[in-house]
Amino acid sequence: MKRPSWLTTLLLLPLFLFTAQCSRKPSEPNRPKIYLLGLDGLSWEMLDPLIAKGELPLFARLKREGSWGRLKTFKPTLSAVVWTSIATGRSMVEHGIVDWTYVASKGLHLPYTASERRVPALWEFFNLYGRSSTVLHWFVSYPPDPVAGRIVSDSFPPALVTILGGARPSRFVSTVHPQSEYWPLVRRAEELKKSGEWEYGKMSTRANLPDYYELYRKTMGKDPAQAPVLKGWPQFLLYERLLDEEVDLYLPKNKDDLFFVYSHLPDTFLHFGTYYLEKEYRNYVEETVMAIPIPSREEGREFDRRMADLLLPVLKYREATLAKILARVEEENAYLVVVSDHGFALSPRGYTHQNLPEEMDPPSGMVLLFGPGIRKGQEIQNGSVLDVAPTILTMAGLPVDRKMEGKVWLQAFVKPPEMKFRSYPPRKKGAAGKAEDLDKKRIEDLKSLGYL
Repeated sequence: MKRPSWLTTLLLLPLFLFTAQCSRKPSEPNRPKIYLLGLDGLSWEMLDPLIAKGELPLFARLKREGSWGRLKTFKPTLSAVVWTSIATGRSMVEHGIVDWTYVASKGLHLPYTASERRVPALWEFFNLYGRSSTVLHWFVSYPPDPVAGRIVSDSFPPALVTILGGARPSRFVSTVHPQSEYWPLVRRAEELKKSGEWEYGKMSTRANLPDYYELYRKTMGKDPAQAPVLKGWPQFLLYERLLDEEVDLYLPKNKDDLFFVYSHLPDTFLHFGTYYLEKEYRNYVEETVMAIPIPSREEGREFDRRMADLLLPVLKYREATLAKILARVEEENAYLVVVSDHGFALSPRGYTHQNLPEEMDPPSGMVLLFGPGIRKGQEIQNGSVLDVAPTILTMAGLPVDRKMEGKVWLQAFVKPPEMKFRSYPPRKKGAAGKAEDLDKKRIEDLKSLGYL
């Protein structure tokens, strides 16, 4: 057997050292964990009026005792696109998720999945350094990456609905990593179905939410099952209740370095919440305000305030989730990140974040940072959704990928953190195979939300 030459050994040495350093568990045993709650569609235009009224005390406390800011987002403000940018620190041109669907062979339209993502996500960076992650329902996380910890992908909820409708559970094991975590989740969901927990009325009551179906009948005098977006509300509420079960299962015993929870609920509600505005005001807006190219700032703020009042029950529901996470954060002296991908704005095309007139900027998302060494009451200036990933890597003491397009929010730290940068190896492909049965169901969900 021919031995490698000294020159070959010398050339390969940096690669060996890089691999060893990436795979080694860091020596500091007390490094802070990082918890993140993603709330799709949330903005300070919703939060601030409610905080001013004394509502949402937990959000108010985090804004007062942590750093906060508006996050510039980009068109198109599609959740699949922007949440992938939040997780990767890269724009859609770089990460490869540019829409909800793409045209595959034979002209078929298929939903984008993690298999099409070109660059690593935060949980993959953590995995390189021997750190583990829990990721729950993150957009475009299916098929889940084989990292240390667990990923309950965004395809697990629609898969579960299919299973509860009679499909064989074994067809969808690829929606969760590791697959050993899949079966307990399915069994728990089946038990809850038998006890009636998935009934719409019981889900609404448990979440302390109004019966939006019945309110629509009273307000509009029409069948809610035929109303755009609202018609899918019971199913999307089931997705959120499923998320509650997962948080309650994994959070109390969490030992992972990264804990990501994603909720689509604010965005879902805001897409149909205008049904519940006072009839006179709704008619005035439709006939007058939306008839001009761009509504005035005053009209926009008034509309935001009214929508914030309607969104309050949804935010109280998710503030309860935030309370559970914050309790764990304070117990462990960990970091907490609360983030959204975009807000909503009044336009001639409705109260929306997409298909806005060219003259309108996409409505900003929001962020809250809380934890050791984070400034109190500090506003983060000129923040972007692209900044989340490099900031999280820095909080974790890990090198930022030189290819990331965002910046670290140094202004949020009492003491500037040590900045490290590195060129990471390309993302490894080879995630678990897809369950093709899910494509149709996921496209149905996108249509229900008005995205397709």
